[in-house]
Amino acid sequence: MEAQARKLFRLGRTVKILLIIMVVVTGVSTLLTSVEALRCTLRPADEVVYVVEAMELRAREKAMMGWCSVAYSVCTIIVFGYCISMTQKMAADRDPFNMENVRLLRRMALYFGLAAAAVFIFNAAYASSSDFNAVQAIYVALGQTVLQLVAALLLRFLADVFEYGVELQQLSDETL
Repeated sequence: MEAQARKLFRLGRTVKILLIIMVVVTGVSTLLTSVEALRCTLRPADEVVYVVEAMELRAREKAMMGWCSVAYSVCTIIVFGYCISMTQKMAADRDPFNMENVRLLRRMALYFGLAAAAVFIFNAAYASSSDFNAVQAIYVALGQTVLQLVAALLLRFLADVFEYGVELQQLSDETL
């Protein structure tokens, strides 16, 4: 049992370090994106701000895409923050089955769901500003959204598994 706890502690510490790096990188990216979105928000709405291969993005479209990207990044940072606190708690307690971890997993699932909404709006704005036909626009808008929703459902399922683990732990403790 002690070897398994050490293994969990090492893995938890490694995951925590990786998540901290991802939060820092995502935070810097979010800051830069919000500055760009603010610049586009302050410009006249019909001013062309981005041109690539005969495709123009106007300030309104670029600002909307920027703010959706910021919302998605903020949700991601919050989820990673919960992941960091959960791995830190699991590595310290050596008891992953507790109600605090269940609450953390449920919050993570909620924020992944919110991130899915932000991704959907971002991708829909991108598809509408591009010259996509209806099928391409639907595919672009739903692609990442479905993945985010699946991640949210998996986290919710994992929260339910952890809650069941808490109940089993309580039953085990009561019988001893």
